[in-house]
Amino acid sequence: MSVVAAAVIGSSLVGVGASVSASKSAAKGQAKGLAVSSAMSQQAIGQAKDYFNIGQRSSQAGFQSALDFFKNTQPSKYEPMIQGNVAAQRVIGQGAQQANNAILGLPVDMSFANQQTAIQPNYSAVQSAQLPVLGGQQMGPQQTVSPQTGAPVAANAIQQGVSRYMLGAI
Repeated sequence: MSVVAAAVIGSSLVGVGASVSASKSAAKGQAKGLAVSSAMSQQAIGQAKDYFNIGQRSSQAGFQSALDFFKNTQPSKYEPMIQGNVAAQRVIGQGAQQANNAILGLPVDMSFANQQTAIQPNYSAVQSAQLPVLGGQQMGPQQTVSPQTGAPVAANAIQQGVSRYMLGAI
């Protein structure tokens, strides 16, 4: 029986040693995982701040572009009204001359009153308008975008790091 007792005690000691070793390895793995997770979190926070700033700049550029477009299209909006006003003033002027002829008993020619005046609006400001490139030009060359999701590649790296941590590879 002493051989069996020695075997039981020996296997218990081996089991305790393996358990202690496994606990130490697990603690080291957790520490490494937390360190990687913390580093990735800091990187994600930094990227979130960068993208927030990019979003703000894009928003400001969009508003400024809208204001510039509105300013550049004002002449296109008012030019037809101005041309129509000038044409109406010509008709009124010619009509006054014919009214004067009628008062004096001279021949009256009202053929000008039914003529249409061609208005030539200029839409070149609208046709040559360019929309701003929002967000894209502010991204640095070191940041690439995943073609599947449009998300930065760093987000994929974080997901891979978390997956490896969960699988115990770290």
